[in-house]
Amino acid sequence: MTVAIGGQFHVPGFRLGHWTHDTAKTGCTVVVADALVPAAVDVRGGAPGTRETDLLSAGKSVGRLDAAVLTGGSAFGLACADGVMALLQEQGRGYPTPVAPVPIVAGAVIFDLVSNNITWPAASAGYEAASTASEEWSGGSIGGGRGASVSKILGREHAIPTGVGIAQVNCSAGLVTAVFVNNAFGDVVSPETGKPVTTPGRGDRSSVDVLLDASPPASESSNTVIGAITVSRPLDQDSLNRIAVSGQAGVAVAIRPAHTPADGDTVFALSTGEGTCTPQELMQLTTAAQQAAIHAIVSTVRQ
Repeated sequence: MTVAIGGQFHVPGFRLGHWTHDTAKTGCTVVVADALVPAAVDVRGGAPGTRETDLLSAGKSVGRLDAAVLTGGSAFGLACADGVMALLQEQGRGYPTPVAPVPIVAGAVIFDLVSNNITWPAASAGYEAASTASEEWSGGSIGGGRGASVSKILGREHAIPTGVGIAQVNCSAGLVTAVFVNNAFGDVVSPETGKPVTTPGRGDRSSVDVLLDASPPASESSNTVIGAITVSRPLDQDSLNRIAVSGQAGVAVAIRPAHTPADGDTVFALSTGEGTCTPQELMQLTTAAQQAAIHAIVSTVRQ
């Protein structure tokens, strides 16, 4: 098993595109599958902002996605998914219906609005991000992560800017790639030492330490970690459900505290097509998904 962090990544079966606002700190990031593919999602925390996640629940009739959107702009930003749908409709993509194919685009948002310049990615932003998407993936302070930050227990003015992080794990069961936008309430934790690497204005006191004090500061409900994990091999939705859960386990390792009432952590999982895997392969893929999520999230403060 090899782990790659930072730089550019080749991801067969999936394309990644970004749109970044010219002046405001916001944007969107879009993962576009080459076809309508099996997908799953895991949503945690108390403040999620999502689109089309219910259709990925167990027992629902669709269980597939053409694309997943990771965007800024809070609930306003979900509008950028309309632009992704428009592009896919032009290409004849979507879930078959008696009238026409309907593109299936799910999404999750972070809160990056600022009081003196309320700006969000519109449908045109999603269209541009999807139309320029490539199998060569790269991250940074762009797209959905342009206005992201972490460690906000003392307020957003003390937070540390982050961005879009990507990591890839290549194992015998398949190629697993994670892309995350890190706008967490908590601190980013080093996987090597287990200690926070972001404690702005607090010395070596972690957010956990502050929260467990007798009089912790009031928290903000304007945080979340959102991401997508792709597997470049065929899988069924049950396996992808396990991969999405493992991605959330990676969030809990990389962020402390994670899944708080002030966060809306959301992880999508997609494969390149419908297929099965052995129990041993699923064990390897879920482990790879957790590791890819950890390193993608941590890379947002190390890049």
